[in-house]
Amino acid sequence: MRLDIGWLPAPGVEDPTEAATWAEMSLKLNGDVVSRVLDERLNVGRSGFFGSALPLTEWLVDAWPRIVHERRTPVSLREALTLDPLGGDPSSGVPRESFVEWVGYHSTRAAREGGAMPDLRIVRFDSDSFAVRVNPDTGTLAPGVTVRFIAGAEARVAAGDLKAELHRIVESVLSRLAEVKTERVERLLERWIVTQGEAAMVAGRLGVDDEGLGPEDRAVIESVVKDASREVLLGIAEGSAAPSLAARVSEAQAARGEEPPPVPAAKPWARLEDALHRVRLDRPWLTGWAAASEFRREIGLTSLDTPARRFPALLSEECGWPEQRQLAALRAPPTGVDTIHLKRSGHMPVVMTATRTAKAQCFRLARSLYYFLFLGGSGDRAISDSRMVQGRLSEANAFAAELLAPADVIRAHAPSSRVWTRKQRKIVAAELGVDQQIVTHQIENRDLGMNE
Repeated sequence: MRLDIGWLPAPGVEDPTEAATWAEMSLKLNGDVVSRVLDERLNVGRSGFFGSALPLTEWLVDAWPRIVHERRTPVSLREALTLDPLGGDPSSGVPRESFVEWVGYHSTRAAREGGAMPDLRIVRFDSDSFAVRVNPDTGTLAPGVTVRFIAGAEARVAAGDLKAELHRIVESVLSRLAEVKTERVERLLERWIVTQGEAAMVAGRLGVDDEGLGPEDRAVIESVVKDASREVLLGIAEGSAAPSLAARVSEAQAARGEEPPPVPAAKPWARLEDALHRVRLDRPWLTGWAAASEFRREIGLTSLDTPARRFPALLSEECGWPEQRQLAALRAPPTGVDTIHLKRSGHMPVVMTATRTAKAQCFRLARSLYYFLFLGGSGDRAISDSRMVQGRLSEANAFAAELLAPADVIRAHAPSSRVWTRKQRKIVAAELGVDQQIVTHQIENRDLGMNE
């Protein structure tokens, strides 16, 4: 992603800060211009838009902690990237005001201030990347706006690249304002410094505005900043759907208190970490399926082997993950979280879960394999299975489903009509040793027929 800024004279602009930052701006995504506009008043098209770059920069600086660090979304990632916050309640049932507030920190449209600004959505996907989307204008334009953005595009952008570009935009505007002495500029400089601090980072990660915190919430943020195991605490707390910051952190502390003593990493696990490839395909389910096939090959399973019935024992034999130390009961799960995947540096993972059935636990063990063998990363870390933090969940689910209920096995049982009855799905699920819902999803997702 890149925003090209061409500085222009602005003799008619009275505000000296806006006059100094008047420009033509052009936005590119994967090398393609996505800021194309149609001026409906003049009936002409352009590749960029005109205005002061200052409102955009002020928004970037004010929202920086949440733009850069927040992984929480009140709705699905697809909804977060595309929904019009004023066009009706999200289908998930999340209160509209919550979604509108969230969009204000993740869409450049919030920096419009009466001028033209594309709806660029920036969402932290995981530690490695951002999901970025530009939405074209549809429907009636806002009062006073005569240009319509006509391009739409979506991309996954490396985290380091996107942060570097946002940082470049801010610094280039600040450079233009170096000789302008106003309260507006002074405030922007002071805020820019604050956003680079650890407290702002923690607040952003937990989905709150660090500027609007009261004394009690500031104390909560400071306690997280000072926590010796902060990354684990954040990984749990950001998945909680509790309504307050204090409750989310308190729930995470309680859950972390149930962590069993870690088990040192085994040689088979270390071998798998080195041997497995971390390849990203253009769809999350394709990534998960490919990873499952690679894992199977690496531990000697064919596409027709069905490992679910002896899965814990298999993990012990092939991964060095002791059977009695794979799972731990999660008696006080955070709101909206049923499982926490936790790994300490140099140790084996542990799956802390509130689920009690063997099939459900087996599926969560498979997710953990994906999280810790295929996503990479180092240091202590925790991942919550939560609708609030979806990130790699689709990939992990596809991986677990293909590992435990391989498409080739289900395909071999497919009825000639390709229409699966509930009874037929139940029979195959029993043979595989998995929940029937996994078979149902595999049939749908792997194009193995239709479910009756």
